[in-house]
Amino acid sequence: MLDFSTTAGSGECGVSQMTGGGTIRNLSCGSLNLGGGGSSVPEGPIPDGATSRFIVSSCTGNSCTLTASAAGGAGIDCTTATCRFGPPLPISNAGLSTCVSNSFASDGSGTVDKGTGALSLGVPLSSHVWVTGNGTQPCPRCQAVGSPSNPATGTCDRGARQNLTCTTTNSTGLSGDCLPGGADGSSDLGSISVDLTPLVTGTASDSDPAGLFCPGQTTGGNEGCFGSTACRAFSQSGMVAGTLVYDVVQPVALASAFCIPSTGNVLIDGAASLPGPGAASLSGTVVLHQFSGSSTTTTSTTAPTTTSTIGATTSTTTAPTTTTTTTLLPIPPLTIEFASTVGTGTCGDARNGSGTVLLPLNCGDLALGSGASGIPPSALPDGAVNRFSLNESDLGCVLSLLTACPLGPTSVSGTGFDCTTTGCNFGPPVPVPNGALSACSVSTFTAPSTGTVNLVTGATTANVSLGLHLYVTGNAGQPCPRCSATGAPGAPGSGTCDRGARMGLACSTTNSHGLSKDCQPGGTDGSIDLGTVIANLSPVTTGTASKSNPNGLFCPGQTSPGCFGQSTCRSMTETGAAPNAALSAASPQPATLVSTFCVPSSGNVLVDGSAGLPGPAAISLQGTIRGST
Repeated sequence: MLDFSTTAGSGECGVSQMTGGGTIRNLSCGSLNLGGGGSSVPEGPIPDGATSRFIVSSCTGNSCTLTASAAGGAGIDCTTATCRFGPPLPISNAGLSTCVSNSFASDGSGTVDKGTGALSLGVPLSSHVWVTGNGTQPCPRCQAVGSPSNPATGTCDRGARQNLTCTTTNSTGLSGDCLPGGADGSSDLGSISVDLTPLVTGTASDSDPAGLFCPGQTTGGNEGCFGSTACRAFSQSGMVAGTLVYDVVQPVALASAFCIPSTGNVLIDGAASLPGPGAASLSGTVVLHQFSGSSTTTTSTTAPTTTSTIGATTSTTTAPTTTTTTTLLPIPPLTIEFASTVGTGTCGDARNGSGTVLLPLNCGDLALGSGASGIPPSALPDGAVNRFSLNESDLGCVLSLLTACPLGPTSVSGTGFDCTTTGCNFGPPVPVPNGALSACSVSTFTAPSTGTVNLVTGATTANVSLGLHLYVTGNAGQPCPRCSATGAPGAPGSGTCDRGARMGLACSTTNSHGLSKDCQPGGTDGSIDLGTVIANLSPVTTGTASKSNPNGLFCPGQTSPGCFGQSTCRSMTETGAAPNAALSAASPQPATLVSTFCVPSSGNVLVDGSAGLPGPAAISLQGTIRGST
């Protein structure tokens, strides 16, 4: 598969010229210029954050054919007929400002050279035009901002879906969910056909000695281009990506010179000088995805040739050649691994009943307990690696083009990774600092883990039920024993346990502080074993996890309202992040998994009182996710 994403442009990528080659003006990268010599529409930016997916259907050497993808994903658009081509396009022109929603009029297509990164795309569009008259903000927006790797959710600020939920991957909130209409006073002009084919990494240009570039373009002030009647030629230059490396995002620029027909509205056609030319420059990135290769089997059958001679006449009969080609689906990875890293930034918050943020929830943290909790959020250990199995032969996985594949447990741990069935560790022990009541929690699976993964985007949901074995250690500086070494998932460290049930015995760690499943409290360390409580984290997801209750009682048995030491807390939200990249063994992709869940009583009055248990909990696990064979 090949994904092209638009980014904000910078610099100059083109030029409009008069007779003799003199420059009229330069054309910006990442911009749209439109109309004939009478156009009053200024140059405008093409929205960032649009991702279009194509299928690499066949290759001869480095030269490959692209076909339309019927499936998209989170933040990714398909490219068959009726699929969106980016968010709505604002065209500012004072009281005649318009908003244009572009979609594929027929299936997209193209070619790519993997050796040079040269692209040529077939992009036939149906452009739906509304006159909104809003020069400052021609198109409605989603009241959020996002990116292809981190789509954001909000509500439409106006238009046909005002106040309804929307998703955006654009830095200003433009969204295909938010179109003009309803009671916003816009005028619907219907759709016109605009063909950007070919959209190329080379140079796109047009010229005409009379300045009449397009069918229907007239003289008398409409000759020329982009507001200049003297224009006789224009060009936009793209940029090749260079040698394409699987799963590596590379900068690219595409260019098109095309024609725009009449909209049928006299005022708009007059202001934009239509019919007339258009020049588009799309700055962006391209990435080529592969799971672990594909195979093609070709079988040829040729019948024998028969020659017969009768008199002076010779006749030759050759039976036809039959060639059958079967292309197999890419072989998906056989396992999926998630490895935790140190968290950065904010992944969620706790709010009161009015929606006011009471407490930001940092990425990579555990927040615990009711409004009576005295335990501040604390960092979850890095270096935890859990491996899941993947049912690559599942019919749903194949039919969905690898976008809905079932996850299952693995039963054997290995160097630097843990299994995911009953009894397997879910990361190293978790320190819970709380003064003299500081605790250490050892987490193990109480049931085999299951879930789903989108191998195209990395979006993942897993069912995780844990047994939390709690020890009160009273060591606020170091609640859990440690291995006398530090390590990482790719480079486990070996040492000995500094205290606990296995003090002085050999241990292995993938944690930057030496936390290790080999080093648990016990022995003569003075810890108090509170036994095991069950916490069901399901679902742990790259999407959004939340809890809300108007009385602040989120969990069974909870008596103190609120959450995480905030008695007025009435809702909590954690937001995960999918990689939006194909999963492979070569390139672990950044991801964030989140969960909101309930923690029952520990059975210890002091611990329950201090931690506000029973009560809610929220986690965000930043890390990487990858597929491997």
